[in-house]
Amino acid sequence: MQNYFLPIFISAMAVSSFVIPIRKNAVTRTLSPKLEYLYTIGNGTDRAINFYMSTDSINWQQFTLENNFQKKISYPQETMFFKIYSSHADFLCYNITGNTVYKIYYNPAINRFDLLKY
Repeated sequence: MQNYFLPIFISAMAVSSFVIPIRKNAVTRTLSPKLEYLYTIGNGTDRAINFYMSTDSINWQQFTLENNFQKKISYPQETMFFKIYSSHADFLCYNITGNTVYKIYYNPAINRFDLLKY
């Protein structure tokens, strides 16, 4: 990187100058605010529920939600993977969208816990 120097004169009578280094081809960047998406998950069941969320469907983060409570989770990604296990050791996996409210409930039609979008 090469520096350039500009003389700045204090007054027309003065012979002195200040030297200020200026970078050639300097780039000015403005930082944009980091977007966050809010995922609201409610538990409408009669028991505590474990569920999992992932940005890539490979690495999962576990959450526990007590019955009749709600959890707000913030991620910088607009869509996430959501997984909930049933008592049969299999699971349901959904692609969910941020800034949306979801509720875990017991679905008697499929005899397992399920996710409902509000």
